[in-house]
Amino acid sequence: MILMENGELFVFGKTIHGNENKPTLLMKEQHIKLISCGHAFSMMLKNNGELLVFGNNYACDFGIKSSNEFVDFDAHVTIPTVLMIDPNIKSISCGYKNILILKNNGDLYVCGVNNYGQLGLGHTNNVCKPTLLMHDPEIKLICSGFDHSMVLKNNGDLLVFGNNEYGQLGLEKNKDMRITPTLLMNDNTIENIHCGADHSMILKNNGELYVCGDNEYGQLGLGHKENVFKPTLLMTNKTIKFYNSMPTQWTSENHKNCAPSFKQRIIAFVLFLKRNQMKTGLKIPKFVLFEIIKFV
Repeated sequence: MILMENGELFVFGKTIHGNENKPTLLMKEQHIKLISCGHAFSMMLKNNGELLVFGNNYACDFGIKSSNEFVDFDAHVTIPTVLMIDPNIKSISCGYKNILILKNNGDLYVCGVNNYGQLGLGHTNNVCKPTLLMHDPEIKLICSGFDHSMVLKNNGDLLVFGNNEYGQLGLEKNKDMRITPTLLMNDNTIENIHCGADHSMILKNNGELYVCGDNEYGQLGLGHKENVFKPTLLMTNKTIKFYNSMPTQWTSENHKNCAPSFKQRIIAFVLFLKRNQMKTGLKIPKFVLFEIIKFV
């Protein structure tokens, strides 16, 4: 899903009738605030608090009860349908077949598939309507992956729950599942969190990026393909930025923060010149490099 500044919402991917192979206009609605995609369903939140859902709901993935409470392969919601209306919804996150909904007052609601405890409710039964998991005004960020979830609080508490088969919760190997929110770490320098399918990323405000979980395809970037069962430092880079489903107003200041600085561009250009010297054998006079470096 792609949301444009003018309110145009484009969608593409697999549908029950085939594939949309290019971005296709679904609607134009200037009041759309947030969007999120799950495995085979999508959600959007409007400024008035309308939370709309559409897609595959065969196991009550997004809280609209189907004709069969457990499995209904015909439970396709093919047009955006109101799940709930609440102007206090702050953030949404779609997992594989489940959702998290955070309100301004700290109420965290969950629903959907729960076979690994990814809803954190203390059991592994699917839940067919948004159900209160916890109330905590300190909740800052939420994120859900394939079958695991993470919650970050303002005091630095990072809570995890769900499947840990591959280490995606950052817990040791013998802890395969957590059906209630479990404290992974307390670190008030954590700035952002993100869940992949079976892996997770944790970003600190000093630029340290930690990864853990499934690494079969090298998706952790650590130079090997072994699963990692505790948050492990991948890199330190203060220019790293990634956003989750928290509302963010894009401004010129955001652009300045994310774009390479003038100094970074100069350094990259000097490295480019040096690499080409080695490849081609051409010599660049030292005084030329010196004049460039003076800008750094």
